Amino acid sequence: MNLEHSNKSPKVVVRADVLTEAHIARLQEACRGWADFIRVSESADIREVEPEILKATILIGWAPVPTLLASSIEYYLCGSAGYDAYQGVGLESKPGFVLTNAAGTMSIPLAEHALAFMFMATRRLHHHAEQQRDRKWSRIPDAGELFGSTVCIVGFGGIGIELTRRCRALGMSVTAVKRSPGAIEGVDRVFAPGELAKALAGADHVVSCLPGGAETRAMFDREIFGAMKPGASFHAVSRGSVIKFPALEEALQSGRLAFAGLDVCDHEPLAQESPLWEMPNVLLTSHSAGWSPQLAGRLCDLFAENLENIRHDRPLKNIISLR
Repeated sequence: MNLEHSNKSPKVVVRADVLTEAHIARLQEACRGWADFIRVSESADIREVEPEILKATILIGWAPVPTLLASSIEYYLCGSAGYDAYQGVGLESKPGFVLTNAAGTMSIPLAEHALAFMFMATRRLHHHAEQQRDRKWSRIPDAGELFGSTVCIVGFGGIGIELTRRCRALGMSVTAVKRSPGAIEGVDRVFAPGELAKALAGADHVVSCLPGGAETRAMFDREIFGAMKPGASFHAVSRGSVIKFPALEEALQSGRLAFAGLDVCDHEPLAQESPLWEMPNVLLTSHSAGWSPQLAGRLCDLFAENLENIRHDRPLKNIISLR
């Protein structure tokens, strides 16, 4: 639908507090002479801003599912890369509803965060941190190197591309588990999802970049952790729902896994009674891996591009199929 030539001016509502006034001005300029534009607060009670959202044609940022279902929104330019929260909730049946996500805007910080986890595990930095708290000065001679080791990236997209570049620069081997077959630049071997256990067997580090959803729920279970190389490390930077946490806890407590870097959990925040809080071989980072000072600019670039695409009836970036 070409909204530029419809009889009624579309209404663009932005609900994304991460965007600065300069970013908002840029989006407003993209709507000039074509669409009405308003910004509402993301931090405000949804009941205060919902009347504006319900009348929107295009929503940029974030909104609860019930609000989306009740609204006149035709295009939802979501600020998150993950979209499992919008699957199977009725939006797939909403007439004319188009969802785009923010894939690519967080790939660099997510890849760097995963790499930081790997450095933490290999150089035993968590042990050094513990010694510092105890005012203990002692070498840890068994700290290893990333050079010559193997990382298996499970769920290969934008994060995998950025992580592969960095790992190759450090002299690492890279394998990947990917839904669609075919060679990937910089990756030594690509496995299908059905070969997950085989793919993990030779990896020193496993990085989960899987999306959430029914297909991936609890994919990392006792059997899969048992298939991993003894002493390997596991890192999760995408969705916690892909992990069966009792199985992970067991693998860490038994010594099967040497270390886990976890930015995500199956239920967030992590329950206070979880043993993961106290494990010396675990680093928890509170779903922060995708954030950086550059994120708002990348989101703004994507939103502005898709506003132009909607205005001129061009294909949108990052369209998500909810069916």
